[in-house]
Amino acid sequence: RWSVDDKMTEKTKGLMALIGIAFVWSLMAMLPRYLSISLPLFQQVYLRFLCASVFIALVFRKQINVQQIFSGSGKDYWPIFLRTLFYYYLGVTLYTQAVIVTKISNASFIGALPLMAVLGFILFKEKVTANKIFLVVLSFIGALLISVKDFSQFFVFGWGELIAFASAFFCSLGMLSRKWETKKFNNATSSFLVMTTATILVFLTSIFIGEKINFSALSGGTIMALLFAGLLNAVLVNLMSYGMKRVQGVLASNLLQLEVPLTVLLAIFFYQEIPMIKDLFGGGVIFVSAYLMNRLEAKSN
Repeated sequence: RWSVDDKMTEKTKGLMALIGIAFVWSLMAMLPRYLSISLPLFQQVYLRFLCASVFIALVFRKQINVQQIFSGSGKDYWPIFLRTLFYYYLGVTLYTQAVIVTKISNASFIGALPLMAVLGFILFKEKVTANKIFLVVLSFIGALLISVKDFSQFFVFGWGELIAFASAFFCSLGMLSRKWETKKFNNATSSFLVMTTATILVFLTSIFIGEKINFSALSGGTIMALLFAGLLNAVLVNLMSYGMKRVQGVLASNLLQLEVPLTVLLAIFFYQEIPMIKDLFGGGVIFVSAYLMNRLEAKSN
């Protein structure tokens, strides 16, 4: 039986895993725009996923249980498929498009919306208070400030920001869907299943819409970027498998906000993207809302 100290240790490891996810996200946000020079949308996504699958298979080959993969039931496979569909097929693909067509900092600010907190309230009956509702509403006001391009046309939103919002929703749903997974598969096996399934889904979509591989476009820099993206995806899927199973949705949502300042700084460094004052203000509103919600969660625990 676990002692109280053991439980605290497991939770601490989960928190550290989520902080790792925030750092990996900030690095991954830099790659799609560079890869878009040589590769179309779905092609760069499935190649990144393919590299991640290979990395997972090599690094965690001793932990991946092949017999487990083929001996599960429907209740074991459906949560894996849902996480793949929501987070990777929809969330990551939409985010890739968002950071190509809009400022990386804006996509990151929108991604910081506490949607996991909202979904945690709805799906897992996590405790709802007036203060938490106020902070969620406040964060959406911050997102509105970022998304509106012209305040004389208040309901005209930036296309990239809308894509980023859709991505944030599906990523949050995908991360929370980890809680529905059974104990049939260990972390390495479930991670390999998720990335392999995601690779197949995005590859089929790429073929369906007529994307063609241009081998002459695969320069040394492109290949290195794909390998690096694959490594980051392999790290991300394992950190997610570990962290989301051990931390409440509201608390996880707030820890992941660390990705925002890191991404803004990296976007300035790599692409010389300077956020507008209104974007910084809206992002600040979102970030402060997330921080205060984290404080509320800490007090309730």
